[in-house]
Amino acid sequence: MRISFADSRPAATHALAVVLAPATISGAALSVLPESTQALARAAAQANRFDGENGAVVEFFGETDAAHRRLLLVGIGSKNDFE
Repeated sequence: MRISFADSRPAATHALAVVLAPATISGAALSVLPESTQALARAAAQANRFDGENGAVVEFFGETDAAHRRLLLVGIGSKNDFE
């Protein structure tokens, strides 16, 4: 698997990953998504008991950039999880 990070969202992406730490699902972390998709992301996270724990992933489909895309919420854990 190849993972890369960009300063801006690539135009031809097939999937968009939003990286989240614990307790950030209700904050500004989802601001990269349209409001309607933010609500969908929160609902998907709640339905899957996603809390931003290291390695946790939630997959759903939502609208970004006037297109429907595969979206991933990816948990990175808290600062204490890093070495």
